[in-house]
Amino acid sequence: MKAVSHDGCRFKQLRKPMNQEHHDTDIKPAILSMLKHKFAYAISNFGNPFILLIFLTAYASFHFMDAHQAVKILLIFLLCSFVPTALFIIINVKRGKFSNYDVSTKAQRPVFYIFAIVLIGFVTLALFLLPYVHPFLRWGAMAAFTLLLSSFLINFWLKCSLHTCFSVYVAIAFMAMRGRTAIEMGLALTVLAVLMGWSRIVLKRHTLSEVITGAFLGSLVGGLFYWYVA
Repeated sequence: MKAVSHDGCRFKQLRKPMNQEHHDTDIKPAILSMLKHKFAYAISNFGNPFILLIFLTAYASFHFMDAHQAVKILLIFLLCSFVPTALFIIINVKRGKFSNYDVSTKAQRPVFYIFAIVLIGFVTLALFLLPYVHPFLRWGAMAAFTLLLSSFLINFWLKCSLHTCFSVYVAIAFMAMRGRTAIEMGLALTVLAVLMGWSRIVLKRHTLSEVITGAFLGSLVGGLFYWYVA
């Protein structure tokens, strides 16, 4: 009996490493998947369309105008577009009208689009009326307005990826400023645009066709903008 008991213990000892190895093989894919999703979230949040527009507006304002005028332009964009839109999204998420801060549900997007289009339209009009604003900023605002309006219309058939759309447009807009630093930033943002498309698919916010549509729209409007101002 003791021998049998001893053999049983040896059998359990032999089985333990095998079970542990199987457990390790299960855990590794889970960890990799978690890290992939965290990276995708970071890319998606960093490349939020309004954050990219703030970055572009700030850089272009100080690049083309003096500091006093640049601050005025940045404040107009922040107070008349970014802040109201951010508050609008936050309030609607809290009330349960939007599923998430990306407003990624197709049926919920028209309300967001109309609100954002009106604000961007107001900012664009203001930039065209103010005498000291550089043409790059005026037509840049017009391009952003065009992207939002086009995405709103496309949304009746397909949920275009705004993150991909604006990341591609902003990359092209930086290159349109010329200058070594601006071009280098444009190239870096091009890499970000590729990662952005990947992240939106990984996070299941968009399908491949929706990401490609966003990239095409951003390239089209960005290309026209580049041709006009560069």
